[in-house]
Amino acid sequence: MTTAGLSVESSAQEAAALAAIDEAAIARSLLELIAIPSVTGSPAESEIQHHLAGRLDRLGLDVDLWSMDLSALLAHPDFPGSEAPRDEAWGLVGVTENGGDGPTLILQGHVDVVPPGDLERWDGDPYVPRVVGDTVHGRGACDMKAGLVAHLAALAAIRASGVRLRGRVAVHFVVGEEDGGLGAFGTLQRGHTGDACVITEPTSGTLITANAGALTFRIAVPGLAAHASSREQGVSAIDAYMPIQRALADWKPSGTPTPTR
Repeated sequence: MTTAGLSVESSAQEAAALAAIDEAAIARSLLELIAIPSVTGSPAESEIQHHLAGRLDRLGLDVDLWSMDLSALLAHPDFPGSEAPRDEAWGLVGVTENGGDGPTLILQGHVDVVPPGDLERWDGDPYVPRVVGDTVHGRGACDMKAGLVAHLAALAAIRASGVRLRGRVAVHFVVGEEDGGLGAFGTLQRGHTGDACVITEPTSGTLITANAGALTFRIAVPGLAAHASSREQGVSAIDAYMPIQRALADWKPSGTPTPTR
């Protein structure tokens, strides 16, 4: 087939998938996910993973839902760090079954949200979503349950339109993004990889082609307690930490370009 022929075919398939997008279902799904209070490290973080596993199964994907071996992950030398205590963590991956031998595209999103903070600043329960005009209010509406719903909507549209994929689409729903990256790390350790990845973090509609990532770690600075009457005999851990703070502020990773005026 000619390049022009491929372009025509691709355009037709794209149009079919776009026509199959169900906006009403998207709105319902977003409200449904916000209502699950999946704060990082909470039992609801696991609850939403099981809920989403059912959604992926109903979309006809090959679903891998597994309980992560936290001890093994924590002991791994490349573990990215974690701040929230956990008794369990679940990984979830769904892969389309009706694809060819082409590349695998990963759609990735985190299911956990930060705590609601000061409840007095909320108009009502943060986990009871409110719709004001065309805006949805609720903890995690933007970061990033709307992104999760976008993935589900794309998969549903592909299935409803009957588009035949040249490769596969894999959905990675992960926990722990808000405190280190446990879920993504555990998913990679499970062996789930792909050729390209789209992460639907809220970026005001701007396409970001890379990110710096983050590393969570702990610094212990010893001091020496002393009575106020003889405080010169003590050692301030805060004072001892300040050179470390300055060194961290001045540190630049290898390969970081030097700003120029």
